[in-house]
Amino acid sequence: MRERIYRAIFALLVSVVYAVVLPLLARLPLPAGYAMASRLGRLYGRLGLDWRTVWQQEQDIAGRTRQAIGMIKSGLSSRRVAVLLRQRFRSAALEDLEGHWLALRRVTLQCGHIDGLDAIQEALSHRKGIVLLTMHFDASILGIALLGQAGLKLNPMAFDVLGDTSIPFLVRRYFRRKYAGLDSYLNGGRVCYMPRDLAHCYRALRAGEGVVILGDAPTGDIKMAVPIDFLGRRLAFAPGFLRLAEKTGAPVAAFVCLRDSQGGYRFAFSPVFWPVGGKHQDNAPRLYAFLEACVRRYPGRWWAADILTYFLTMDAANDEQTNPI
Repeated sequence: MRERIYRAIFALLVSVVYAVVLPLLARLPLPAGYAMASRLGRLYGRLGLDWRTVWQQEQDIAGRTRQAIGMIKSGLSSRRVAVLLRQRFRSAALEDLEGHWLALRRVTLQCGHIDGLDAIQEALSHRKGIVLLTMHFDASILGIALLGQAGLKLNPMAFDVLGDTSIPFLVRRYFRRKYAGLDSYLNGGRVCYMPRDLAHCYRALRAGEGVVILGDAPTGDIKMAVPIDFLGRRLAFAPGFLRLAEKTGAPVAAFVCLRDSQGGYRFAFSPVFWPVGGKHQDNAPRLYAFLEACVRRYPGRWWAADILTYFLTMDAANDEQTNPI
């Protein structure tokens, strides 16, 4: 009985945040909205507030994030773990705010020169498209819109949460508006919902466009997994990005978009890697090494770090033995 009451209160809080608080903050002057969302993140952290806990009631986001922080950096004091946990919830609150900015088409920041963009544009000039790998990390979703503003035609891939009626309605409405707003920045590209829009992603690459994939996704099909050494373990990653790039001959690169202390944004890109003999098997570890370095440097900015606890591990000798982390 107590658990049901707790869940009901939690669901009510999520509804208030997504129906009232975040829409109001998104309409404030950008610096004020940013400051208030940072404070909202403190509430997120104190309560362990995350819409996924309402959606999938068995998920303890805060507990799994603590576990993930221990995997990223072992031997941390409990105080340091608590600091990184608060940073994670702050990052999630700011990402929610930026999602509402996208919905309102308020992402009008002038990026200027994005370091590393020249290499991406040069790769696109070969008309092979490009697969860009990123993560649920800091401002990477808003970063996709900023790359669109910089002139790239992009097609980010997303899971189809809109049709999942187990997700709270107000959260689904938020994602629908967020993705519609993101579409407006993509220069004719669009958000692609998996798996139904997979064919569009192949067409986009063959037309010389970019496809963006959130690469911090595990797979439950170990036979199809891409084995990657990541954060000290050999993990089973979803193979979608590799399949897309190899079947189309597209180059690959990774990026993150970071918030800076002045309220602006800066990008970090990996090198662009081209297939060798039609394959990216040697390039995939390089992409994830770049992303791993970002996570190790800023572990509190990976606002989906709890995903790490769901990965299967793969035996380095034969890539067949699996164990849940």
